[in-house]
Amino acid sequence: MDKKAKLSIGEWIMIIATVIVTILIAIGIFSR
Repeated sequence: MDKKAKLSIGEWIMIIATVIVTILIAIGIFSR
């Protein structure tokens, strides 16, 4: 089995959290 083919739930949480934080920071910068 290829472990890289499917991301674990923990990896998805980290990816999604990083994307959300990046978007929030971008909104905070552009809102000034």
